[in-house]
Amino acid sequence: MPKPKQERIVNDDGVNRTVEIETAAGGEEKGTVKATYTIPSNASAFQHMVLGLTDSPDGGAFVKSVFGPNRDGQDESPLAFVYRMYVSAIDKAQRASVYEAVQAESTIITVNGEKIDLMTYKPKNLVTAINGMRGHRASQLALLGVEDANASESADKVKALDKGLKFNQFQTAGRKLTEAGTAKENVATGMLELTAA
Repeated sequence: MPKPKQERIVNDDGVNRTVEIETAAGGEEKGTVKATYTIPSNASAFQHMVLGLTDSPDGGAFVKSVFGPNRDGQDESPLAFVYRMYVSAIDKAQRASVYEAVQAESTIITVNGEKIDLMTYKPKNLVTAINGMRGHRASQLALLGVEDANASESADKVKALDKGLKFNQFQTAGRKLTEAGTAKENVATGMLELTAA
C-alpha cells in the first residue's frame, strides 16, 4: 500500500509558498526521499504569476524557480510549461473523477489474485457476506477509535479503511440487491435481510 502523502510548508511569504514532500524512492524497500517545490501562495499570486509569463524560452530559469536548481533539461518557455502543467492537472483530475465514478458502481473484488464479481453469488450467500463485512468494518472502526464513521474528522481514516476492505463494493452489491427487491435493509440492526421469495 502506498505511503500516505506527507507534506510540509517550509516557507510562505504571501507571494510564494515552498512545500516539502516525502515520496517513494522507487519501491517500499528503497524507502522515501524528500523533495521541494515552490508555488504561488494563493489564487491572486497565481494570477499575477501567469500574467507575467513569457512565451520565450528562458533556459529553464522559471522551471528551476519551481522545482529547485537541480532541475535541468527544460527548453520550453515559462508560459508553455505552466500551460502543460495545467493541462496535466486537469487531465489527472478528470481521470480520477471517472475512476471514482466507475469504482462507486463496482461489485468486483480481488481475492487471492482472482477478480470476483459479488453479484454472481447466490443472494443468501451474498447477504451473509455483506453483513459479515459490515460487522468486520464496525470492529475495525472501533479499533481505530472512530465513533462516528460519518464525522468529517474521521473521513480520512474511514476512506482508507473502506478502500482496504473493499467495503464500497459490498455496499454497492447490497444496494443492488435492495433495488432488485431481493433484500431489504433492517434499520434497527443495520443489517441486510433477504426478502421473502
